[in-house]
Amino acid sequence: QYVQVLNLKQNEIKSLPEMHARYLKEINLSENKIVSCAEFKGLSKLVKLNLNQNKIKSCEGLANCPELDVLYLNQNRITSLEGIKELPKLRKLRIKTNKIKGFPFIPELPNLQKLSISENQIQNVEEIPKLKVYDKLFKINLDGNPYFDNSGVAPKTEILIQLEGINVKFVNKEEINNEDREDAVKVKEERRQKAEEERLQREEEERQRKEEEERRRLEKEEEERQKREE
Repeated sequence: QYVQVLNLKQNEIKSLPEMHARYLKEINLSENKIVSCAEFKGLSKLVKLNLNQNKIKSCEGLANCPELDVLYLNQNRITSLEGIKELPKLRKLRIKTNKIKGFPFIPELPNLQKLSISENQIQNVEEIPKLKVYDKLFKINLDGNPYFDNSGVAPKTEILIQLEGINVKFVNKEEINNEDREDAVKVKEERRQKAEEERLQREEEERQRKEEEERRRLEKEEEERQKREE
């Protein structure tokens, strides 16, 4: 009989090692002291991997699991998604309460449907549209990030704006309805109008500045002409 489920929760394990358990489908290593996953080489039949509440700083090594469906990385010290790769069937990724500030690297996860990156350190809303590569995404949680706490716009509205084109159905655990989508369209149009007004104002200010420069130039030329005639 081959082991399919391995539960080593609440131990003193410090790394995710290379494993040769070819029939293993589920691993729970939560609440350990794992710092690195770099030695892990993947498992061909692994479906669920729980690494919550460790001390992981990098996703390096979290790769080569062709059947992996669920990956939990909550409450670690991760700063980037770099290192996650070769997980073609991954549908659910939880990476709550880490140190992610943005997405300079976006892993290829063609079947990702549920993503939780709540309680991280994302401050720039321009990072969010990078997640639009996940066109099957229908649940996303970005609650508790600095930008959304201070933007002045309802978080779900902001996320709908930034992920326009993706049929997201749940944002921050709230189901999205038609009113939410209408609010997002309205806010986006208000922003567009404001940006256009600001553009026109800048152009007008620039036109006036150039006119003033030209007026002064002509005045100076006239003064110099008069001096020469004297």
